[in-house]
Amino acid sequence: MARIALILACAGTASAAPLTASLDADDGIGWAERAGTYRDDAMLTLRVGVGLGDFATFDTAVTYDVEHLEAALRFGSRVRLYRSPCWEDRGSLYLHGEFALVNADHLVSSYDVRAGLGHWGHLTRWVAWFAEVDGVLRVGDYTALSARVDIGIAFETPSFWR
Repeated sequence: MARIALILACAGTASAAPLTASLDADDGIGWAERAGTYRDDAMLTLRVGVGLGDFATFDTAVTYDVEHLEAALRFGSRVRLYRSPCWEDRGSLYLHGEFALVNADHLVSSYDVRAGLGHWGHLTRWVAWFAEVDGVLRVGDYTALSARVDIGIAFETPSFWR
């Protein structure tokens, strides 16, 4: 009986945790020394985030380049800038930083460092949308800079960024 009570207590705690799972798409333009300016590839990202209080998250993600066979494992954080009364029901601005291990030419051939500004908006109690603008530095087999626009939808627990 004590085991059942412990399982129920843990399940209640886990369901109240500020979690989010999102799917997003991004595209952009880039610059590399040999190639010059180019249109960067479109990407799809599946991301899971754990809220760290009311203003930050720890994220881990898997990204797939839809135009080439190129996958990446990402680790990062989003930090909400403020919680203003006028934005409580709609969402808020956040900063996003991320480090990625990228499999471009071979296993972990490049690294990405991403920084950006985004907006998180609530559609319902369980669904949110977001959009962000990012700058990405890729180092490894080659060095490139890119500017990307990212748009996505997230499924969130009701306690996430309220």
